[in-house]
Amino acid sequence: MANTNWYDELKKIDEEDKIIMIATKNGLRNSLEAAKKELDFQFDDGYGVESGPVFTAWTANRVYFPVSYDGSEWIDDVPRNPSKEFTKHIGG
Repeated sequence: MANTNWYDELKKIDEEDKIIMIATKNGLRNSLEAAKKELDFQFDDGYGVESGPVFTAWTANRVYFPVSYDGSEWIDDVPRNPSKEFTKHIGG
């Protein structure tokens, strides 16, 4: 059983690429701290069933979101603005 915590993972991202807005099931927040209550818990990110909460987080340059393959979960990102960067297949 692998465990993760979206708040902890997003905190690492926030330290390098400031999160300026985050959406969760309960609404739009203007900071990661404002979404802490919904994201700060350990869950099994291993194969099986998706357990992590849903979110979309925006920085000045990237958009971050949860992805999964067979229930295994992680955070991925794409450019926020049009660019020559292409998106690979996500989740499998």
